[in-house]
Amino acid sequence: MERSKSHAAIILSTLAAIYGLIFMERTAPGLVTPELLVLFHISPATLSLMTMAQYLVYAVLQIPVAIGGTRFRPERLLVLGTVADGVGTLLFAVSHSFGLLGSLCYGSGITGRRRIG
Repeated sequence: MERSKSHAAIILSTLAAIYGLIFMERTAPGLVTPELLVLFHISPATLSLMTMAQYLVYAVLQIPVAIGGTRFRPERLLVLGTVADGVGTLLFAVSHSFGLLGSLCYGSGITGRRRIG
């Protein structure tokens, strides 16, 4: 019984940390938009491609992730989605030019987490 309580606490803490990451990733770009425009020397329309790419990947991956959710354990898809999201976040954080690869990784990550989580 004691082991299951500690296991549940670990799972709850992990999911809370993932939720915190999701919340930060949704709000941060809106807060730093002026800095991103200056840093990457782009227009607001170009910056909006980042959000568009995230939701495009999210929409395209809905069916494959749902099929994967029936074949694989949801925990694995949650971990894979979080890893893809983390990779996308790191790619965006270390980039010196505006690219959509980080947004595409992030979009694939949120698909796994929203469909399964």
